[in-house]
Amino acid sequence: MARAGLNKFNVQQARDTLLARGINPSVDAVRVELGNTGSKTTIHRYLKELEAEDATQLGDEALLSSALKDMIARMAAKLRDEALQRAEAANNAWQTEKTQLVAQLSAAQARLKELGADNSALASRLERESAVHDETKTRLHQSELRAERFEQQVKGLEQQLDENQKHLASLEEKHRNSRDALEHFRTSAQEQRQQEQLRHDTQVQQLQAEIRNLNQTLIVKQSELTQLNRDNASLVGEVGEHRKQAKQLEKSLSEKTKQADLASDTNTKLLAVTEEKNALDSRLQSLSSTLETELEKNMAMVLSLAKLQTELDVKNALLEKLSIR
Repeated sequence: MARAGLNKFNVQQARDTLLARGINPSVDAVRVELGNTGSKTTIHRYLKELEAEDATQLGDEALLSSALKDMIARMAAKLRDEALQRAEAANNAWQTEKTQLVAQLSAAQARLKELGADNSALASRLERESAVHDETKTRLHQSELRAERFEQQVKGLEQQLDENQKHLASLEEKHRNSRDALEHFRTSAQEQRQQEQLRHDTQVQQLQAEIRNLNQTLIVKQSELTQLNRDNASLVGEVGEHRKQAKQLEKSLSEKTKQADLASDTNTKLLAVTEEKNALDSRLQSLSSTLETELEKNMAMVLSLAKLQTELDVKNALLEKLSIR
């Protein structure tokens, strides 16, 4: 395989390097020196041209003088040395480039292996991504189905929300009506409370007047009862005195009766005593009747006082309840 850019100068440098080493610059040796690159035909052609040039230079040297030959020889040696130096520098540069190329080749091969591994990893990843894509596609389809169901649910909820709003509007209307009714009830209740308070105040005043009248009546009745008790006590004393006198008259009459058999003139006295006894009996009976009547009046008065006291207690309790309200 011919090296790109192989020219006559490269072949000359390789030949001069081989000559400097004491090696015959054959086509194969020159090609090896060039790194096994270049066409043998091209190398052979360049070598023939270089030999022809050398032969021409040697023929020209025979025509020159010794001084010129010496000068030409020195210049040729100098040129050869420079050519050898350039050839050596070029060889070193080529070796360096070769080393770099080998390193680059190794790096490229390593990179190729890495790329192969990356390619395998990418293939595995692609396979996983394909599986994930299929799964995602399935999940997307399921999500679309769920979204469709959700959309239907949203429509149902919107319809329910509309119904709830209508129901709420109805409730608000009922609430307004209830509030108006409550306000009317409060106004009516306040008016009723005012009327009840007025009736209550009137009842309290009436009860207070009735209680005052009952207290006055009770005082009068108690005074009358006290007077009746006094009269009854006087009647009881008088009845007792008359009973004592009646007993004395009975005793005297008994004695007079016993003495009547002894003396007839005592009949008149006996009749007088008898009449006095009868008068005392009548008086005693009258006093007893009066006492019974007074006792009945006293009992009636006590009952009336008890009734008045009960009525007064009821009125006071009712007045206390009304006062608490």
